Amino acid sequence: MGASEPLRVVALTAGRNTPSRRYRVAQHVAALAVHGIAVREHVAPIPRADPVPGRGDPATSRFRSSTSMKAGYAACKLAAQLPGVAASHRADVTWLQKELLPGYATLERLTGSPRVFDIDDAVWLIRPGSEPHIAAVVRSCDLVMAGNDYLAEWCESRGADVRVVPTAVDTDRWQPGPARSGEGFTIGWIGQHSNLGALERLEPVLTEVLADVSSTLVVCSDRRPRLTRLAPERVRFISWSERDEVAAVQAMDVGLMPLEPGAWAEGKCSMKLLQYLACGIPAVATPTGANRRAAADGRASLLATDHGQWIDAITSLREDPTGRARLGAAGRARVVENYSVTAVSSQIARTLRDAAR
Repeated sequence: MGASEPLRVVALTAGRNTPSRRYRVAQHVAALAVHGIAVREHVAPIPRADPVPGRGDPATSRFRSSTSMKAGYAACKLAAQLPGVAASHRADVTWLQKELLPGYATLERLTGSPRVFDIDDAVWLIRPGSEPHIAAVVRSCDLVMAGNDYLAEWCESRGADVRVVPTAVDTDRWQPGPARSGEGFTIGWIGQHSNLGALERLEPVLTEVLADVSSTLVVCSDRRPRLTRLAPERVRFISWSERDEVAAVQAMDVGLMPLEPGAWAEGKCSMKLLQYLACGIPAVATPTGANRRAAADGRASLLATDHGQWIDAITSLREDPTGRARLGAAGRARVVENYSVTAVSSQIARTLRDAAR
């Protein structure tokens, strides 16, 4: 690679619509080009986390849940990624966005080196027995980009050279919407159905704070939440799409990011919290994982642990529109400075160049 030539990076990513692929890799490609880094992305043709097709169909569930069927589908996923594995040998750096098969060490050592492993979840908890596999992947890489301190500490304890690189949001796209007025009070949640359990466990709080007839809960997800105690007219469901996700958040007065206790939550990288804050929406979040840092210990969003704290936080924001606006502005400023694509792409560029040395 000549002095004036770009650093050539092949990124092996988990699936076209996978959030971690969109936010950890794809949105940075143009910005990295400005830093002299040419990223060629190889998206897994079969999304790595996809279950065996047809599972849940009573007529075929026994066949499709069989060990042989699962193994065969896993082999298909890996085979579909072989062109990306081959392409990585023509690059200066291989960027592995998570492991190639969730919970397993497989073809990572066959990719071109140096390698950078990108981790934004506690992926060693995906299934029993995953920990040694993920540790092996980590050790096979020259550098690790970890989305928060908890993930970094785990990888370091397995012998990795780690850089903490937070998840970013495109602050040109995720930005404050038109001023809301006379539309009642709306609290909201956005995320994948796999995380709906934390929202559903918050239902006693939601039931209390939505008691006012002018209050509404907005949920933007790929599946409806199971909220049995809330009147249906108090819940507005928006089926997630990339086209509508920003408008869904802009329709909120307050965003929610509850997390369930445990190591999996500690690995979370605050994606939905950052989306709220980028839109200038004040938020209430569990002080777990990266949330405390993103919230600046309460200066950019409120933090709540137990039932009473959640009630108090949401109620205080409902009753103080001026305070909501002030907190929302502080959150927006914090994201622009620390979590924007511009800010985070600079960190990624330094990490990729460090790996290439």
